[in-house]
Amino acid sequence: MTDDTPLAPLLGFGLILQAIPALVGAAVITFSSDHSPLVGLVVFAGVAFLMAGGQLMSAVSVAAWPRARAAMGVQAVSSIVAGGVAAAFLGGERFSLTLCVSIWAAVVALTSGLAGWFITDRSVAREFLVITGLAGLLAIVEAALPLNDVYAVGLLGAFFAVFGVFTAIAGVSIRSSSRRTAQTEEKK
Repeated sequence: MTDDTPLAPLLGFGLILQAIPALVGAAVITFSSDHSPLVGLVVFAGVAFLMAGGQLMSAVSVAAWPRARAAMGVQAVSSIVAGGVAAAFLGGERFSLTLCVSIWAAVVALTSGLAGWFITDRSVAREFLVITGLAGLLAIVEAALPLNDVYAVGLLGAFFAVFGVFTAIAGVSIRSSSRRTAQTEEKK
């Protein structure tokens, strides 16, 4: 970590706050016997709303990079909007689910990529670029592949599981790295 990341512990906590609803959503989808679009939309709406809080905290914590902060702010707003759209179409079919999820994932991929591009600390930027790849892959798969209900909802659950594990590890890594840097600076 460099000195231009004074809010790195907050960033780590923001990533952990994003991981928790994603992991809960993955568990709900995994252990649910019903993989209908209704279940997918309900879980997606809940996860998107809850994930927006962690995204807002991440936006605040990358204040040293105003462009990255703006990208993360757009990501948080898109999560709130996507959650609202998913909640509005709860009676919808698979098309509603795949359209909502793929557009949201594309926006998350774009904004995370921009944040990673604008952050000058390479270790932090790398975490955002991995999130870009994960979300981009979900957007492509949900939008381009002809999926049935079970696969569409199952892939959403798999994304939440991988995303949740990765962001939790990234959050803990960023928090511990910033603590080591702070201890090193105190010794000097």
